[in-house]
Amino acid sequence: MKTCIIVCGSRDFTDYGVFRETLDSLIWDLTDLEIISGQKDNIAKLAGRYADERGIRHTDKWYYISDDRIRNALMLKYAAASDTAFVAAFCECHDQDIESMINLARSEGVSVYISKSGDKNEDDSNIGN
Repeated sequence: MKTCIIVCGSRDFTDYGVFRETLDSLIWDLTDLEIISGQKDNIAKLAGRYADERGIRHTDKWYYISDDRIRNALMLKYAAASDTAFVAAFCECHDQDIESMINLARSEGVSVYISKSGDKNEDDSNIGN
């Protein structure tokens, strides 16, 4: 069963330890994973590093699309074609772009997990179940 994880976050989020620990706790029992990120920013770098360390596919082919709404919709459409999809959002502060992805995912029935400033705050559902 393929699972796609859209990873998004504020541009200021750089804590790889929190990033790694959070994703490890979310995907510990999942196989056939793909991590999706949309920009060449800190979150994409963290996602790439995590994917390399864990031997997970990482797709970031939407980085060239500057319009956040279009990029988010394309990433969500791609992820939703898998068996299971969810969004892992990492936020240091209020970020309109991240809120846009969160709201879009929720409107499409995709689970969202939010980590704010290293605190695990919200979980829409049991991911992967």
